[in-house]
Amino acid sequence: MRRIIFLIFIFLLFLLGKNESKALIIKTCIDCHPLNKFKGSKVHKPLKNCFNCHTGHVSKYPKLLINKMPDLCYDCHSIVLEKQKEFERIHYPLQKGRCLKCHNAHKGEKVLLKASLKKVCFDCHKIKTNFKVLHIPFKQGNCNTCHSSHYSDESYLLKSKSICLNCHSLSALFSSHLYLKKGKNCRTCHNPHGADKKGLLKEVAHKPYKEGKCKECHSENIKGNNMCFKCHSKIKKEFAGVYNHYLPASQGKPFCIECHSPHLSDQKYLLKAQAKSVCLNCHREAVIQKAETLYVHKDWENCLVCHKGHGSNVRGMLRDKEMKLCGSCHKRHINFTHPIGEKVRDPRNGQATSCMTCHDPMGTDYKYLLRLSGERALCIECHKGY
Repeated sequence: MRRIIFLIFIFLLFLLGKNESKALIIKTCIDCHPLNKFKGSKVHKPLKNCFNCHTGHVSKYPKLLINKMPDLCYDCHSIVLEKQKEFERIHYPLQKGRCLKCHNAHKGEKVLLKASLKKVCFDCHKIKTNFKVLHIPFKQGNCNTCHSSHYSDESYLLKSKSICLNCHSLSALFSSHLYLKKGKNCRTCHNPHGADKKGLLKEVAHKPYKEGKCKECHSENIKGNNMCFKCHSKIKKEFAGVYNHYLPASQGKPFCIECHSPHLSDQKYLLKAQAKSVCLNCHREAVIQKAETLYVHKDWENCLVCHKGHGSNVRGMLRDKEMKLCGSCHKRHINFTHPIGEKVRDPRNGQATSCMTCHDPMGTDYKYLLRLSGERALCIECHKGY
């Protein structure tokens, strides 16, 4: 019996010592790092013991962390890492392991956000807000009502194709939406953030829709891409370019609706969104290149300044041959330039040299959008003797 009492006594001393040790650790840290910096409505759980994330003496990682970022976060939040393998689209900061772009490590708002959800999102996403009518979740700054913060299989990180039906009953919409089926194409008429018209309706109308001639498109007699080409015959010719965006129809629907709205839009040519957003929905590599380089072309966000939307006989679907296209703005270099053209071949690949041989308008780390340093590295790619 005495032995049992003695063991219990020793165990209690151990627990007391452990708590005192933890308290001592925290006290030692806050001697230099003021405690008020770590107090907030939401506090990171590991904050109870600073050494959960930091080492007290030396580290090869910034802030004396015990592991590199984002691996340190994934040591506890492993599900976030695993889930990324299941989805097609990953939020760019998460993809790059920049957890602290949105979250604070010690304290913050809900889920340790640096500020309100609206402010955190708007720091990167410059979205128009001065509408006469605002979508309630957007007005309240509840971006995650419709969007996923980390990953999704849908464009714009939407939580699902039929996200609208989470609030709007499908049965209640049938009387005013004759061809409504699954509630997956609401954005062909409505702006999910705001509009100047009631019902969040967009401004520019497709002519048949405006005139109430729904059967011009919704007909059993014509399906697929010809649904659009029967009226837009000139556009059909544009897709004959060597480089083009032509795609086969899917499930009887024309591929045109990948970029254009068949009903209403707030954009010229009935684009689903600004041209930049439409393009980057597929060309996500351009977003990454811009984010990871120091210099980009001044018209990077205006894709259609340099590119055609449907088709072209010039690579990259450019509006004209490279020298002529670039020279339309950079006029001095039409006559004063490094030798280029069909008679000057790139020794690395045998292709005719052009502006793009040395420059990359999509983004580089070098001035004048050079692909490598103009001091030497770029030149000796071809001029090996120097």
